[in-house]
Amino acid sequence: MTTKCCGQQCCCGPVGDDRSKSVVFILDEFDLFALHHNQTLLYNLFDVAQSAQAPICVVGLTTRLVCLASLYYRPPVALVSS
Repeated sequence: MTTKCCGQQCCCGPVGDDRSKSVVFILDEFDLFALHHNQTLLYNLFDVAQSAQAPICVVGLTTRLVCLASLYYRPPVALVSS
């Protein structure tokens, strides 16, 4: 039986299985991730959260109120078929 993400038994469970697990990522000191020069971790986590790849939730904790202003805007990439 195959799984959703990697072809091996993992947290996602088998394809079509209603018992797949949701994953919650809690990022303490979220402002440090937002201030990182290319924000790759955040970009990838938010990309997966918005797609149907896996049921995940990203929670960021910070004491800085202006943290969201530090996030870079990344427009969606247009997929072009060749």
